Formats: sequence, structure tokens, C-alpha cells
Amino acid sequence: MPRLIAIDLGTYAAKASVYLQAGRRSGIEGQYAAAVPQDGTEIPTLGDRLLALDALLDEHPEWANPGNEIGLVWPSAFASLRSLTLPFSDRSQVERTLPFTVEGEVPFDLEDMVLGWRPLSQDEQTHAVVSLVRRELLGEWLEALAERGLDPSTAYLDGELLGYWARSDDVLAVIDVGHAHTVVTLTSGGKVLSVRSIDVAGRSFTLAIQQVLGCSWAEAEAHKHGGDLPPAVQQATDGQMGLLLAEVRSTLIAAEDRLGVEVEHALLTGSGALLEPLPSYLAQDLGISMHRVTDEGGQVVPPSFATSTALNMVEAKGVPRDAMIQLRLGDLAYKGGVNVLRAVMVYGSAGLVFFLIATVVMFVVQYRSLAMEQSEMTERIRTTVSRTFPDVQQASLKSTTQAMAIASERTRDAIARSEVLADTTGTPPTIDKVYELTKAFPPPNEVTVEVSELTITPATISFTAETDGYAPAALVEESLRKQPLFKDVAKGNDRKVRDKVSFTVTIPLTGDESVEEEG
Repeated sequence: MPRLIAIDLGTYAAKASVYLQAGRRSGIEGQYAAAVPQDGTEIPTLGDRLLALDALLDEHPEWANPGNEIGLVWPSAFASLRSLTLPFSDRSQVERTLPFTVEGEVPFDLEDMVLGWRPLSQDEQTHAVVSLVRRELLGEWLEALAERGLDPSTAYLDGELLGYWARSDDVLAVIDVGHAHTVVTLTSGGKVLSVRSIDVAGRSFTLAIQQVLGCSWAEAEAHKHGGDLPPAVQQATDGQMGLLLAEVRSTLIAAEDRLGVEVEHALLTGSGALLEPLPSYLAQDLGISMHRVTDEGGQVVPPSFATSTALNMVEAKGVPRDAMIQLRLGDLAYKGGVNVLRAVMVYGSAGLVFFLIATVVMFVVQYRSLAMEQSEMTERIRTTVSRTFPDVQQASLKSTTQAMAIASERTRDAIARSEVLADTTGTPPTIDKVYELTKAFPPPNEVTVEVSELTITPATISFTAETDGYAPAALVEESLRKQPLFKDVAKGNDRKVRDKVSFTVTIPLTGDESVEEEG
């Protein structure tokens, strides 16, 4: 039976939540974890985490079977999130403009980053949350999983997944106290508003115990989870908890001020959340009620599996993709290659091989026959065009497409010229187009546009323009598109020229009256 397997490569343990998709039996099949080897000297690397994952795969080799769907939980510690506002609501305009806007906000080279985003709200403007993840690092993780037969179809930020548990319309904080990091997610009406990763968590408490007692890492871990600590040790751990409380409090205050909201409740999860007296400390320090993360049935979700279980639910319940920031984008987009190849290797047979050979032979025969027919047709078209338009150079008729395009363009040009010469009344069509174009631009008190290289042909109007920024450039395109005559306007890529933004504009005039070319 197909399974949905959510992989969370944590710093304390590699975890997997397995969701069985089998009609009436659909639900969580099991939750599994294997400890990551470490001695406390440094935060575990990807290699350390993969050792723990390999231990899980040794016990559950069926996870790599074809047909299973894999999801990856991505640590917010390896991501940068920003909230941005753009002055338009059209999604295509947002997609084009967003990279330029983000580039001015972050100290990263965007070519090295995977840029994901989702809208928070859209009216006349678009309020968006943007995520940046280093492409090389994400690619390294995906490649390591693919080598183990696991090709994630989705990859989501752990902070975004935590927002799944905030089903209330209130403003909630979801606090996940992990091993190396604490993730604080702020939600309102079930939507994630902000995510921040804090470098104080369970590992900090273990290091404090180890330093006071002078013991090994394993012994310090045992003391931490055993409770009833000596006064000196309790004082050291309380100091680390104080640092965590200060970071959480400042994170929430900054988010409330920036977003204009006020946190009403908090949900607490993560393996570190089980440490006493952290829950009561948080409730007292923040001055709000603190609750455990629970599922739809009211059952407490195991703290270590809050994010991986949320990924199961997001995929199984079909949460809209634009409600989450997807990280598998661009050259790292999911292609399903691992499962397809594995299926061929597992279920392939000699009959399949013979069928493929026969298919290839038939394809070659048909291809050669069609190629000969195409060559003959191309020569006929070239000959016809050459005779009809003697001034056309043979070198420009290399293909059927080129020849047909030249013939079509010459024919349209001849028709246009005849119509212009035959019409002795009214305003010249070129002047009409210039007049309509001038009216279509935004008012000069809103946008300053410098137009150059204006060309008007029977088929198109094209020109180069410069504005004072990316938003004015987008406004020019939007204003032109509002005019029915220019509704098919196409704007070229923006580029920075001195203190201006330069771009090209092309407006097809198909179906409109023809005009004489003017440049």
C-alpha cells in the first residue's frame, strides 16, 4: 500500500512519520526516530544525521519502494524569511518583480538562492512572505536522500508546518523547542505570519549541565532528562532557560509591532518542551496561556514529531499549495525520476525490453520517411517564395518556418500599403497610434517615463522606456494593458541603467487597421 513518509533530519534524532493512504484505513501508521551520534563538541552535520536515517532505513527498507510519496521537513535555521509589500495584485507581475525587490532587501546573491513565496493577502497590493534557502545546501540534502531511494516530492519549512496546528482564528504563537534551535511561528486566523529560528534550545541545557558537573555528554543528557538536578546544575540550566525566554519574548514583541497584532495564546511542542520547569516559565514570562499541540481529535501530538506529522496532514488533506512556501523550485523542482527508474528496475521484464526495441525500430523508419517528405515540401515552399518575391535572398529561406514567415509578412505589408493608399480621408493611422499610445501611459504626476527607439509597424508597436524604479515600470505595463487596443502588451526584462530602470515594450496590433512603418 502507498505511504506518505515525512522525513525530519533533526540534530537530536532523524525522525519519520508514516501516513498510510488506504481508503478507510488512512491515518498515521507509525512514528519512528533514531538518535544522531554526537558528543556535544559541535552541532551534528548532515553526515551525522544521515547515519541516523540509515539506521531507520535498515529497519524499514520498504520506505524506499516505488509508489511511496516522500516529504522533507526543512530547518528554518537554514532559511531566511522576509515580509514584503508590492504595489499590485497581479500574480504574474509579482513573480516578475519579486526578485528585484528581494535583492534590495537581503545581503545574498539571488543566483545562489532558492526563492519561494506565498501571499499573505491581496487587494490593490500584495503582502507576501518570502523564503530564501541556499540552493547548494538544499541540493546536497536532496541528493543524499535520492541516493537512498527517497526523492521528496515536497519540501516545506518546519516553521510553516507548525502553523498547521494553529487552527484557531486567534493570534497564536507556536513554539517548537528542539535540540539545537527553537522555532517560533506566529499565526493569525490559521495563516503563518512570521517564522524565526533561535539558537538556544535543549542542547544549550545539556552543555550547561556538562560544564557544571564536568561529565560526559551522555551523562549530561541523562541528568537533563532525569530531573531532580542539584542546585548548582539547576541554576545553570535556569540561566539557559532565561536566555531562551528572552529570545522568545523579543521575537514575539518584534513580530507584534511589525504586523500590528497581539498574541493571545501559545502552543508548545518539540522535544525540549518536555523539560521542566520550561512550560511554566514560558507561561509566566509571556503572560499568556500555554497549551500542548493537539490533533483534530484533541490528542496530544508527540512533541518530537510535530513538524513531520503536520507534513503528513498537509499532503493527505490537500492543503492548497499557495498556503505553504514550496522549496522544490527551479532546477531543484521534483521530477519523480527516482521512483520512475526504480519502478522500471523492479518491475521490468524481458517483454518490456523487446517492446522498447521494436518501438525504437518503428520510430526510426517512420522518422526517416517523414524527414524525406518534409525535405521535399521545404524545397517546394522555398521555390514558390523565391519566385513570388525575387528580392528575397535564398540564404534567408533555410527552413519552412522562415519561408512561410517571410511570405506572410510580405503579404500583410502589401495589403496594409494598399489600404493606406486607398484611404484618402481621416487621420493618418500612424498618428492615431501615437495619440492612443500617449493617452494610455500613466499620468505624468504618477510616473515619469522616457521613451526612445519608438517603432510602429503594421503588426506591432515597440519602444524602449526608462522609469525611476521597478514599481513604476510595472505600473506602465498595467496602464497600457487597460486599453483594449494594447491589451496584449508584453514587457521585456527590467535592467538597471544608472539610477533608472530600463525595459522594452512590444504591443501586437493583430486585427487592427494597418499603418505605414515609422521609426
